[in-house]
Amino acid sequence: AGREAPASAARGGRAAAMTTEPARILVRLPNWTGDVVMATPALRALRARFASALLVAHVRPDLAPLLDGGRRTGEVARREAVLQEQLNAFTQSVLEVWFEVEELIVRDRSQVELLERLEEELELARRQVDESRSRYANGLESYLTILTSLARSQGLERRLISERRRGLSLRAQLYRALGGRGWTPALEPIPPHDLDRETEPEEPRR
Repeated sequence: AGREAPASAARGGRAAAMTTEPARILVRLPNWTGDVVMATPALRALRARFASALLVAHVRPDLAPLLDGGRRTGEVARREAVLQEQLNAFTQSVLEVWFEVEELIVRDRSQVELLERLEEELELARRQVDESRSRYANGLESYLTILTSLARSQGLERRLISERRRGLSLRAQLYRALGGRGWTPALEPIPPHDLDRETEPEEPRR
């Protein structure tokens, strides 16, 4: 009887150990794709039996996607969404630059036409100054006419200089838009000066 008691205690300890849930289970899987696929029902049964245990599969790295439960598919979808977002942002940037370049081209053409008209007006004003001086020398005009013509000519010269400066600023903005973003502050177009405001020649005092 004394010998049977220790034997019964040993059997009870082994039974208690068998009923304890394992913390981790290592499963050594085959090295072939078909065998790994055939082993997936056994893995599901282990997961159902030991729900709280960490199930670790020892398998070839190239066969791991067969067992990841679709997590790699989710990663692919996430990366595709990020790529689409970046593509949309790039498309929006291209459209903004396109519209900016188109607007600057129109403004640049208008500025060139304005400069041509101002140069023609300035040439006529200079001729008028020369004619006024000639008529004054012949006693046909008063000196006030010369002053009026000279004031108009100088006003056109100032405006022409101002508009040429504005044209250079527009051209710099156009090149900047064609070149894209990322310019340093030193290359930013210079804001127009007070000379950009159109000045009308003052009438000389009588």
